[in-house]
Amino acid sequence: QAEDGIRYVERSRGLGDVYKRQAKDGCDVPLHLFLDRDRCTLYRSLSSESLHKRGYRSRTSHRAALRPTVAAAMLYGARWPQRSMRGEALCDPMCGSGTFLIEAALKARDIAPGLHRAEGEGFASERWKDFDGDVWDEVVRDGRGRVLDTCPSKIMGADAHAGAAGLARDGIANAGVENDVTVEVADCLEWSPPHNPSLVISNPPWDGRLEGADAAWTALRSFLKREAGGGVAHLLTGNMPVTRNLMMRASKKKKLSTGGVELRCLTYEIRGEVDSAPQIARKDVPLWHAPPRSSYEKLTVVVLKEKLRARSLKVSGRKAELVDRLL
Repeated sequence: QAEDGIRYVERSRGLGDVYKRQAKDGCDVPLHLFLDRDRCTLYRSLSSESLHKRGYRSRTSHRAALRPTVAAAMLYGARWPQRSMRGEALCDPMCGSGTFLIEAALKARDIAPGLHRAEGEGFASERWKDFDGDVWDEVVRDGRGRVLDTCPSKIMGADAHAGAAGLARDGIANAGVENDVTVEVADCLEWSPPHNPSLVISNPPWDGRLEGADAAWTALRSFLKREAGGGVAHLLTGNMPVTRNLMMRASKKKKLSTGGVELRCLTYEIRGEVDSAPQIARKDVPLWHAPPRSSYEKLTVVVLKEKLRARSLKVSGRKAELVDRLL
């Protein structure tokens, strides 16, 4: 009924069937209808395209690409704007299409999220008859004036897949931060970032979109202990069991939802100790080589429980049961 009403108004004003003609490529006056029981509310959207579309992502995107708004929220949660002003270094060892890296650079230089879009394709509201262009131009000028000429921090990323790294570089160039971010093609098992990162932020593989989730999280543990000792890691997952491969306990767990998927943002304090967890030397080597049972049976119940807690496993029961859970 709402659609019929809109078309009636268009025809009564001699506009023809504008609704049908423009809906394919975006509308000058996009409308959103919300129904809540017996209440109906009709809104007109200022932006047309969703605001999470910053304008820097290429049409060919990574199949597990993260929404920029989710990346931005995690960066704020990690206090990255404050960290970057202190000159701290950030890295994403499994950067994919580089969303974390791009958003980190935008925040480090105080580039407003929609500034790139405002200077390019613009927003639907700019074509409205009641749009105040003078006020808008002033806001855009203010946004440009806040941008820092150089990035005060080091932002680094790597991905084992050359295609993903290529997408990241394209997005970085489109966002205009190519001088602020470095991306390498490297596996995090071997990658050594040029600067010691105090903040590691990443969205490692965790579901059916990408293969090798267990191996990826085990490799990430090795990277964190080797390269980021004394720092902090903020990791995103929608599959808590896979995080056991880190063999670390999260100091914070925050829930968030995107695209109908419930996710967890996990914070880990990295102690930088010598990594005694099983390592993967090559991709064709099985992920987990459990120590022999006898090595666990020699440990005390207290030590066994500490190891179980580190893996977020149940700690109650007899000693034999504790050993079984660790194997």
